[in-house]
Amino acid sequence: MPRGVAVDRVGNVYFSDYSYSRVWKLAPVPNFCNYVASTPAVQAGTGGSLSITVTTATGCNWTASSDLPWASISSGSSGSGNGTVSLTIGSNVAGQARTGSIVIAGQIVSLTQNGAGCTYAFNAARQAFGPAGGPGGVMLTVMPSSCSWSISSAASWITLTSPANGTGTANVTYSRADNPFAARTSALIASGGQARVTITQSGVPAVVWQNQSTRQVTVNYFGGPGGASLTGWDWLHAAQDVAGWRVVAVADFDGNGVPDLVWQNDSTKQVTVNYYGGPTGTTIIGWNWLYLVGPGGWHIVGAGDFNGDGVPDLVWQNDTTNQVTVNYFGGSGGATLIGWNYLYPQGIPGWHVVAVADFNSDAVPDVVWMKDDTHQVTVHYFSGPDGTTFSGWNWLNPGGVPGWHVVAASDFNGDGVPDLVWLNESTSQITVNYYGGTGGATLTGWNWLYPGGSSNGWSVVH
Repeated sequence: MPRGVAVDRVGNVYFSDYSYSRVWKLAPVPNFCNYVASTPAVQAGTGGSLSITVTTATGCNWTASSDLPWASISSGSSGSGNGTVSLTIGSNVAGQARTGSIVIAGQIVSLTQNGAGCTYAFNAARQAFGPAGGPGGVMLTVMPSSCSWSISSAASWITLTSPANGTGTANVTYSRADNPFAARTSALIASGGQARVTITQSGVPAVVWQNQSTRQVTVNYFGGPGGASLTGWDWLHAAQDVAGWRVVAVADFDGNGVPDLVWQNDSTKQVTVNYYGGPTGTTIIGWNWLYLVGPGGWHIVGAGDFNGDGVPDLVWQNDTTNQVTVNYFGGSGGATLIGWNYLYPQGIPGWHVVAVADFNSDAVPDVVWMKDDTHQVTVHYFSGPDGTTFSGWNWLNPGGVPGWHVVAASDFNGDGVPDLVWLNESTSQITVNYYGGTGGATLTGWNWLYPGGSSNGWSVVH
């Protein structure tokens, strides 16, 4: 009687006697048809052609069928032996991945296609306005036209006047409020950040002072030709209750259109933000931690919106290596750290960052450096989606100004280009140097802000 049974790779059947001394091949050879369909890769959302191979024995017949509306068989719907099934994959305009299955030679073959993705683009990266309120508009181009979109404003002083949701290319309109405060920047954001337009509005030129002994803080307002005439002042922090803390940046973190004060502790390096509001923008309306635990050996050198989400980010410089990073913020009150990146992973020996402002009007802040000994000044331009792509540099002051150093960069004459504020190290006199031209790097004039200087331990912090 048979003892063992075996099948070879092509389907022939063999059996042996009890002692395995004799082996017979079963005749006729039965037709064992096994089918293998290749596994397709994930398909691109743009669609295209797809080939799936069928492997089986000679003489084995098979068919292929698809009920998917986005995957149709273009050839190879039937065959015998090895073969190929060709499909046409449609574009996935939904923006989300989709899955389905087809049947080939009795095998269920799964298909996955990524979303084609909807593309969004404003026809302007940046729009700049004067301090007066008024209407604004920008075109949002959406591809494909079936894609839906949403628009949001990152600040309360920018209000949408067109629908906040829609489908296809559209004209987005908005209004902006009057700006009685310092220059401000925010953004309109499309579909969760897939496109944005930065909106800058000039305001009243201002200089923020801090007393180095009492740590009190004031703001001085300017106007007139070139924004160089002192028109008034107010307290920002009149109490003498912040010993060991100093103001390191001024920017609107909560999006209400009023600049807020960023404070850093001298020893612990902890950082807070004090929110301001009220008719004159000088009323403290709250505060929040930015860094409950401060990074030792680093200090804040400026603030600006590098990633274009309408929330200021903080620029840090290492005390020893001069490395520079940007820390991105978002969330409620702009007080949630959402990431960071290097601006200068190597640092620049003998130079320090003295200001952060957008000189070339590309909606990305640039970094102003001053040489420690000669007081020469340069501007380094940045670009890219996260604002960390170095895109060039220029001189702002190639000769330097002995005995003077830069303390701030702000647009005093209302031309949309930041100007440099200089402080005399012995007399505390203050001037403003106006800039314009290509890349905002051409000195166009200057004026006194404080020809008599200041005394009693006060210094400019912004």
